[in-house]
Amino acid sequence: MYNCKKCNFSSENASLLANHYKYSHSLITNCTCDKCNKVFKSIGGLKCHYKSCSKEKTVIDHICPKCGNYIKSNIKKHINYCDGSGTRKQKNEKNKNKIKIPWSKGLTKENNNSLKKLSDTLKLKYQTQETIKHTDKTKKLLSEIILERYKNGWQSTAGRCKKLDYHSEIAGDIKVDGGWELATAKYLDSINVNWVRNKKRFKYWNSIKNMESTYCPDFFVIDWNKYIEVKGYKTELDEIKWTQFEEKLEVWDKNKLKSLGIKAKWL
Repeated sequence: MYNCKKCNFSSENASLLANHYKYSHSLITNCTCDKCNKVFKSIGGLKCHYKSCSKEKTVIDHICPKCGNYIKSNIKKHINYCDGSGTRKQKNEKNKNKIKIPWSKGLTKENNNSLKKLSDTLKLKYQTQETIKHTDKTKKLLSEIILERYKNGWQSTAGRCKKLDYHSEIAGDIKVDGGWELATAKYLDSINVNWVRNKKRFKYWNSIKNMESTYCPDFFVIDWNKYIEVKGYKTELDEIKWTQFEEKLEVWDKNKLKSLGIKAKWL
């Protein structure tokens, strides 16, 4: 511990004690600025003061003429960016409780010029873009390939539904599309009826595309001699398929599943 011999100051650092002597007990008395008469404890402090004291001081008004706020520093920078609505802190306080609405909410190409311009640009792009179309011969060949795959047991995906594996003591190992079909398969097992995962396809005329297509119901209950179609959302194409289907068919939608006590989740 280092103690001052002239006062009660003490320090564990020798350099701090030296600074104490320099600034508190120095005999130098001519550390006064000859321009502003400000007194300093050391010559070094006086020299630093001269750098700023020799410059002409300009009076800066720290009141922003745009928003009327007192700006502590960088008044010029603030004025350049100020839009009259106040400081950043004030803006944050104003917007704190506001509900944020997406910029595009309610905008369409009919009421917004930016979206209309984008839509017109995309239309022009696809109208002028060269596209390769299949010939009738290629279309026929692709159709034959798909039909052959169906015959070999291939099952296409159903929209966004996931293919789920399920083992049934009655129907064996099968794949179903989504949670509604999975719940239906479990229900058929629970009531102990003889059923299978249907893979048989039936031809019908697709009047929308003006072509012949095939339709494959989801399940076939042998004990009822009836096909089951599990359907979440009915479309125009579904109506076309069902009206041309000559076998016995039941469509199990959400309400039907609920009436049977089937708790189905969309997967």
